[in-house]
Amino acid sequence: MTTSAPSATNAPPTLAKASPKLGKSVRSLFSLHSSYSVPKFLALIDYLETRSLLRKIWIVLTVPMPGLLAAIVPIFLPLQAPSLGPNWAFQVHSACIIIFTTYGTLIYLADTVQMPRTVLSHREIIVSSICCTGFQAIVTALVTTQLVFPVPFQMVVTMCSWVPCLTLSLVIVLGSKLWRNPVFRDSFQPYRNAINIQSLQLFLYPAISVLYDHVDSTSKAVIVVLFPGVKYILKRLLYRVTEHMGDNRSELVVSGIEICSSLYQSMIIQTMPSLFAMVFVLSVDVVMSFVSTKLFLDRYSEPLDVPRHQFFSEAARRLQGQAKPTSTVGVCSVVPIISDKLFSQREASIVKTPDKVVVAALGIADSAERILLMEYYEVVIPVINSIFLFVATQFPSAQYNPRLAPLYYDQTQLHSALQSIWLYSFLQFLSWIAMHLVMKYRYGVSAISHLAFILERHWFAIVGKLIPWLPVILHFTLVQYGFGSVIPNSYINEISPPHMRNRLGSLYQISLCVFLILVGATFFFANTSSGWRYIGGFPVVRAGQQLSGIDIVFLYSSSMFKDAGLEDDHIGTMVANVVYLLPTLFAGDLGSRFGNRRMILFDHAVMIVASIGIIISLLASSPVAAIIFTAIYVAAFATSLGPLIFVMITALFPDNLRASGTAVCLASNWFGELVIGVGYPYVSDALGDLAFLPFAFMIVGFGAFMYKFLPDTAGKTNDEVQDLFRHQRKAQEVQ
Repeated sequence: MTTSAPSATNAPPTLAKASPKLGKSVRSLFSLHSSYSVPKFLALIDYLETRSLLRKIWIVLTVPMPGLLAAIVPIFLPLQAPSLGPNWAFQVHSACIIIFTTYGTLIYLADTVQMPRTVLSHREIIVSSICCTGFQAIVTALVTTQLVFPVPFQMVVTMCSWVPCLTLSLVIVLGSKLWRNPVFRDSFQPYRNAINIQSLQLFLYPAISVLYDHVDSTSKAVIVVLFPGVKYILKRLLYRVTEHMGDNRSELVVSGIEICSSLYQSMIIQTMPSLFAMVFVLSVDVVMSFVSTKLFLDRYSEPLDVPRHQFFSEAARRLQGQAKPTSTVGVCSVVPIISDKLFSQREASIVKTPDKVVVAALGIADSAERILLMEYYEVVIPVINSIFLFVATQFPSAQYNPRLAPLYYDQTQLHSALQSIWLYSFLQFLSWIAMHLVMKYRYGVSAISHLAFILERHWFAIVGKLIPWLPVILHFTLVQYGFGSVIPNSYINEISPPHMRNRLGSLYQISLCVFLILVGATFFFANTSSGWRYIGGFPVVRAGQQLSGIDIVFLYSSSMFKDAGLEDDHIGTMVANVVYLLPTLFAGDLGSRFGNRRMILFDHAVMIVASIGIIISLLASSPVAAIIFTAIYVAAFATSLGPLIFVMITALFPDNLRASGTAVCLASNWFGELVIGVGYPYVSDALGDLAFLPFAFMIVGFGAFMYKFLPDTAGKTNDEVQDLFRHQRKAQEVQ
């Protein structure tokens, strides 16, 4: 088997010459919105006819191996208790995670955006990964040995320094061609939205995982049932922003979401509260698989003069006069050579009268690729997780991973978890076999051959996703790696004295505000086509922005200021960001002096008045008034709901319920972000200048709720806060 192959962009000159004509004709064939091209289809036919069954099975079995090895290698390092400080094994462990993440990310991005190997070779990727790991290892060693260990939320801290280290490494390795060659900008810029959506999983799934670990059995079953809905929403979002990806679109949408979600679903399955819940989930999954198979494949099977199971062979026969597939297929690229002369002879007829059989075959191939790839991950990823669990729990380092520690100390729990995962994978495999039979005899599609073609063609893209995702997700729960957006506030609440809690809690919000200003400032000196490079230096800001709680202003302020008549909407956005920072600097002291409850209620009233002012300014198209009222709105938020609410929620719960309570709060925060981020454009279209009115009513409702139920926690210990609740409960019982 070949170990490397040129990407699609390195296709022979004949294909490069034919590509403009190919694009024109293929658009005529995409009347049913298929992203499957004629060259890819012809390569598929050639692969089905010329590759042996043994080779196909080998591909299917070995694709996950690099990712599994990347996850298992750090297991062998002898970690020690964090109280003893960082030893050499921890530094090597951290370096392993970094090099796997860097290497996988680079080969995945290079293949997905079809980066020519002459611009970014595999050797340059390896050298860049080594350099980046070296720089990051120095940073990690300095922080952990000179400042603090374990570093709270080290994953987040590492990301802050990883981007500059990677940039420096690429500059050293690639030199001037990094900024002189426009292919870097032209290749990666259209892909940035897809990166953002995939990165969202780093924060969304851990939040769901924390919530799952701290709820009762009934709630766990509900989370398991609703989990596929989360995957569906992410896939739809990713599908909408990848229209330009062409042949890579289906693989990107499925692999970009399914690898991470299948791994987390496997982690949930291993602690499934009941057999009934597992059977229910599997039943729903199997039914949906067959429904999707029939629904997505049958929609192309309108009455034609060719039997449904002969679409592939007949479409290939009709295309033989237009293109001849090559006889060699590489690991990650299967591209036929299309004769420019032959193609030009048939181009006009194809454009004028699209062949319905060819259209149907392309649509079936595209739908089959998505369905098979999704089923493949749902079978393979749980198996990988079970292998990791079995190997990892044999080494002492497992005791420092809260997810593995119970299995390390109790082999009975380990066997139970493995049985649950294997049962799930086995039943998924049976459904895959049944799906293979349906596809084979109903549509003439060999599931194993088609799947092997997908995996071999997109080898670098798929392996590039597995290598970083698996070690990061499977090791992020180590006590040496704090992770999550709730943990900072809980940690601050636990270590800080009552009189300093507000100030220290405000520092968390201040850090978010500072980075928001840095991002906003880049628009004034980076508003060119290369401006994305500067913004790319602040990936953590995206996560912090989602937790700001004032999503309408920060997500849609530019459109609001445009509606108000402001010519340069960046000015309004910058004003909002600056105003967001300044009051936050004093929020902790104000809360300690006047009380958290009093500050929140007062600022709630100010936000109500400011929201009414925003509505009036939009109706009057007054940019000055819009900026003023938005600044007041943001300032009120920055001195109350921004920093103080995160301090308060950790103090409201008793010690035994703090993790569960804060997890629920985080989940509701994320859900609110999702509803507002997705729903506000529709509200704006429906209500026009009154789009902010529903949120003004929501502020009133939340203010009334807090006035009724929210106690003041400023200057009180956790025990004093709980005593306050107990006294209130006793008073109610007496009444």
